[in-house]
Amino acid sequence: MPITIPGGVYYLIADAAHVWGVDASYVRRLCAEGRLPAIRIGQLVWLIHSYEVDNRSRPTEDIPPRPRRGSRGRRRRGRGGRGRGRPSSAPEVG
Repeated sequence: MPITIPGGVYYLIADAAHVWGVDASYVRRLCAEGRLPAIRIGQLVWLIHSYEVDNRSRPTEDIPPRPRRGSRGRRRRGRGGRGRGRPSSAPEVG
């Protein structure tokens, strides 16, 4: 349900997600990444102008793709090693 405030008509994240048929967390991420124009009010509320909601059939349309990670991606942690909370097989000195 759109919200009318001075300056225009806006949708909340959940309402825009419902119109587009996608999950609200996806729309929230698009707003946070700047891929979907929105106004942030406080820490939790995002307002999306009704023009953006009404003129896009899906939020992925005309939105630049997320930058891909390099070839390294996430690093995996090795197994064992010092300081990882595993007991050492060497006898304690002391």
